Order: sequence, then C-alpha cells, then structure tokens
Amino acid sequence: MKPAVLSAADTDALIRLDDTHWTTRENLADEQAFIRALRRLEQTARPPVFSSEFLEKQKRNFIHDRAQKTEMQELNEQARVVFDELAQPSALALLTGPPGAAKSTVAALWTKLVRETDAEIPVLVMTQEKPALNRVKEKIGLKDIDALTFDEALAADALWPKNAVIVMDEAGLLGTRTLARLLERAADAHARRGVLIGDDRQLLPAETGQPFRWLRQTERGLLVELHFPFRQKTPELRHMVDALYSGDVTAALQDINPSFVDADNFGVTLKKLLDDAAPDKTLVIVHGPDSLLHKLRSFCAGYRFYSLAAAQGLAIDHILLVIGAPITLPELLVSVSRQRFALDMIVDKAIYADTDALRDSLGDYPTAPMALDFVSEEKLLEIIDEA
Repeated sequence: MKPAVLSAADTDALIRLDDTHWTTRENLADEQAFIRALRRLEQTARPPVFSSEFLEKQKRNFIHDRAQKTEMQELNEQARVVFDELAQPSALALLTGPPGAAKSTVAALWTKLVRETDAEIPVLVMTQEKPALNRVKEKIGLKDIDALTFDEALAADALWPKNAVIVMDEAGLLGTRTLARLLERAADAHARRGVLIGDDRQLLPAETGQPFRWLRQTERGLLVELHFPFRQKTPELRHMVDALYSGDVTAALQDINPSFVDADNFGVTLKKLLDDAAPDKTLVIVHGPDSLLHKLRSFCAGYRFYSLAAAQGLAIDHILLVIGAPITLPELLVSVSRQRFALDMIVDKAIYADTDALRDSLGDYPTAPMALDFVSEEKLLEIIDEA
C-alpha cells in the first residue's frame, strides 16, 4: 500500500506538511473531501433523542431478559454501551474494541432501541462483503432495513433512504477516499446519524489513509469503546486475545503452543490435529499462497478451509491456523481471535524456527499516516492553495 504521507521530498509534485513530512496532491484532496463531508454530516444530522425514563425502562428489561443467558460482565458492558453511551446524541459515533467484544451485536441492539422509540426511522446497514452483510442483517433482525456493501452504496444508481440511521460495519478497513464518499452520500441523504463500527488494530485499509484511526484518536464524534473479548470461552484464550490486542506478544504467545514443522509435513500434522475435531465446529485458516490452501484441503476432506482475509468476521469453536508465510501482528490477531474454545497452530519452521523467532518478528501495529496527523483541519483545507 502506497503511504499517504512521505518522509522526504522525492519530487516537486509533493506538498509540504512540515519540515519532515510531505504528501501528494491526490492524497491531500482525498483528506480535504473527508473533512468537508464530515463537517456536512455534523451540520445536517438529527440524531435520535431518547428520554431518560425510556432508557432506564429499556435497560431494566434488557438485563432481566438476558440475565440467565449472558455472563454478567458481558451483560453489564453491553447495557452500559447501548443505553448509556450510544444513546447520547451525536452525528457520528465510533464503536470500537477488540475482536470478539460483540461490537456488531451491540450496534444491532442499539438499532433496535432506535426502532423502539420511532418505528418509522429508516435503517441502512453496510459493510465490506456480502457474507458479512448478511450476518449483520441477521443480528439486527429487522425485516425492513436497507443493506448494501460499500461498493454498492457508492454505485451511481444506489438509492439511500432519506433521514436514516446508517450503520457501517468494518469501518476500520475504509481508506480516506472511500469514507469521504460514503460520508458525502450520507449527508446528501440527510442521514440522522452514522455509527461506524471498527478496529484500527486489525487489518489496514487497502486504500491510502486510516480515517477510522484518526477519528478515534481525535475523539471526533462520540467514541464508544468495548473493553473485553467475550467470544473466547476460556480464560486462557481470552487472555491471549487481550494480550495480542494490547501488543503484548510475549504474554500472548505463552498461551499458544505452536507446532513448528517442515512444510512437507503440514498435511500429516494437520490430520493428527483434526483427528478428534468436529468438521462442523472447526475452521482451518491458511496464511500463505493459494496453492498451500488447495494442497492442505486435499488432505482433510470435509473440513472448511479459508484464507486469512476470507475468515475475517467469522467465529467458530475451534480454529486451526496454518502459517506458511510471514505474518504480521494484525494478521495474527485476526486469525486467532476467530475461535471460541480451542486454538491450534502449525508453523513452517523454515519461516519461523521457534516461538522466539515468531515473537521477535511481530512489531507494533502498523499505521497508514495521514496529513491530518501532522496538520490541523483548518490548515489542511488551506494548504493546497498555498502549494
């Protein structure tokens, strides 16, 4: 991915941000469009307003109905976020937290709360891919909502409902240009509110820029954070995901016991680990070339095999991760956080000889710098005229 901000001036076409940072005219124009669209949405939005009495009653009912089915820590966090934090009026809300913290579930609960107070408010849900979109629609459970992938939402003939609440899942994967266009369309449709669900510690956007991270760090709009990964159902696995999310690789790897083997022995090792695994409750995630995924699939018919990118958003009881190529910290987090009860890992020892080598290869979470990280919004809107 081409960096949005450069640390040296390689060409006269670059625009200076400060003494050491430069950007391109194209990237600068994308960030200007992003800020203008954000400001338009802030000026035109009419967020739903809830009375304190209504919220208190709904919160009591929620806790009573779920007390026997949900562990108390998770129940209390969801109640806090839905009824105390997301219920605050704002044009834009960011819902973030570690993988498995039930971000999409909480957004769905809040959306139902909106409909409880006004059944006529349109709801538009969008995300990256069709399968993920279907999962979000299922969680919300409302039949009369509009749902679009990001690409569909930006198509010339896309019809956005007017005065809608808009929920964008996987917003951390949006680059500056795409999020600018989505916010502009939201303002055109007089959206009442935008809720962006995401996490900038997982995979980077394919485009330049990282606007979700900038919005979170500057607390632009309402920032709502979930804190605990509830998907994992054992303390060890929960500790592992929490440590990875915090960047404590040493602590995380203490809870993983990878098998380091020659690539030629992947199939044999995989079959041993899958001997007692139920096919309907197990997912094999292969990080490496497609040829490796196809080869391993032939060893274990009946089991599901996914690439790392395709597995994002899934959750299943047992994950078996095969590392056949160098892996980054966000990729490792995305992979292992899919599991609920069990995790196994097979590593090509030609890539990582042992746990120490794997640990030492994992640096900090990478970022895609933006001009907005170095200049103010006002300066950003002026700077291109000075160049």
